[in-house]
Amino acid sequence: MSRSLLFVPIAATLLAVACRGGGSDAVPPSLPGSYAYAGKGSTFKKPWEFSARPEPTPNKRFTLTLDKTIEGHRDPTETATGTYAVSGDHLELHEGRGPLHSTRDLHKLVISADSLIAEVGWTAELFLKGVGAPNVVFVKERQG
Repeated sequence: MSRSLLFVPIAATLLAVACRGGGSDAVPPSLPGSYAYAGKGSTFKKPWEFSARPEPTPNKRFTLTLDKTIEGHRDPTETATGTYAVSGDHLELHEGRGPLHSTRDLHKLVISADSLIAEVGWTAELFLKGVGAPNVVFVKERQG
């Protein structure tokens, strides 16, 4: 058997795996919905509030809205959209059209019962503690 004939089934298998939803595991039925995180505090005597709402859908897309108020001045709501992948107990948010076309950082979250826990580096964790913000845990909002 020539090498080119052996390469064809291997290439077909790799292509099938790559097209299988971007290498993502199946979406757990309990995952889609609206989640919320809110924090408020004061840094250098300047009060602040921050809230974020990721909303993953069954078709592996998401919308993330961010609201923040600093010293009583509310900034316009920011919205990001993109795709996500599920890998074991992790949710990977890719802003933009997809993982290969992402224009921004990848956001990783741990899927845990009715919440999504952000995986932040130790420097971000120290910063959050320094400004008095709670751990970044998005809690699923109840429907109905």
